[in-house]
Amino acid sequence: MLKSNNKTYQIDHIVISKYGIFVIEMKNYYGRIYGSEYKKYWYQYVNGHKGMFYNPIYQNYGHVKALECNLNLKEDMFIPIVCFSNQAKISVTSKNTIINLDYVNDVIRSYKK
Repeated sequence: MLKSNNKTYQIDHIVISKYGIFVIEMKNYYGRIYGSEYKKYWYQYVNGHKGMFYNPIYQNYGHVKALECNLNLKEDMFIPIVCFSNQAKISVTSKNTIINLDYVNDVIRSYKK
């Protein structure tokens, strides 16, 4: 939990490396996940049922801004990642890193500068 600007943020994971600070938002969702970087809400389809949830890119961006403010670091020091359970089939349009849990280590280790 982190407080910033009179708000409280629950950050799931932070990985600190010499290449940056990875801020990871975890979603334990399954089924088909549809979304877009700029849409406020995304959708989860499971067995013909549709559920809606707040865009985790926006959520994680709030976490990055809170860390930036509290740690007095520049935004480019942070690397946001949105991670879904391995049971999710991700159909998301975004330049952000949206992955399944199995690929978290690979993504983090891919950073070399």
